[in-house]
Amino acid sequence: MKKSYIYISMFLIYIFLNINIFAVSTQKIDFELKSNEIALTFVDDNLLISNNYSNDFLILNKKGYDLSKFKTNNLGIILLDENTSVDIEYENKYVLSNDLNVNNVNYNVDNNIVSLKYKDILFCIYIDQTAVVNNSKNCNFLYLYNTSDVKHINVNEKLDIIFLNENASIPNYFLEDIYSKWVDIYDINKNNYLTLKLDDKEYTMLIIPND
Repeated sequence: MKKSYIYISMFLIYIFLNINIFAVSTQKIDFELKSNEIALTFVDDNLLISNNYSNDFLILNKKGYDLSKFKTNNLGIILLDENTSVDIEYENKYVLSNDLNVNNVNYNVDNNIVSLKYKDILFCIYIDQTAVVNNSKNCNFLYLYNTSDVKHINVNEKLDIIFLNENASIPNYFLEDIYSKWVDIYDINKNNYLTLKLDDKEYTMLIIPND
C-alpha cells in the first residue's frame, strides 16, 4: 500500500486536518474523513475506529480510557467480553464474535488474533502474551497488544507496520530483520496519539501530541 506520514503539532493540526484548536478541553479532534476513509486511533491501548458518520471503540484495556479529546458522534462500543463494564456513554453495544460487521468493518477472532477488515485491508491485533508471533501471515498491519517480550514475528510481504507498547522488548537482531523488509515499527505511548488513516489505496500515519 502507498504510505505517507504526518506529524501533527498544535499548529499543523489546523493545516492538515482543518481543525481549530483553542483548548483541548473545548475543541475536539475531528478527522473529517471522506466516505471511503476510516481512521484507527490508539487510545490508552484501545482502538477508536472512525468513519465519516460514526465511531466505534474497541475496548481491550479495561483499566481506563479517555475519549474526551475526540469527536465521537454516534459512538458504539465493541467488547471482547459481554460482562465488561464501561463508564462512557454510547449508543450501540457489540460483543466481539466471528463475522461481526459494524459500519463496514468486519471483525473476526481466530487463534489469538482479532482482525479488522476494511475493504481488502487487514488490521490484526495479537492478544496473546506468547513471544513468538507466527500467525499473522495475511495482516497488513499488526498490533501487539499484550506481548511485552517479543522474540520473533513471522513477517510477511503484506505487512506494512507493527504497533507495540513502548515498554515492549525486542531483540536488536530482530529489529534489523524487520527494517530490512521495509516494515515500520511504531511505539504506543502516552505522549502521542497514533492514528492510522486508511482508504482503499493508501494509508497515512498521523502523530498527534497528547498535550
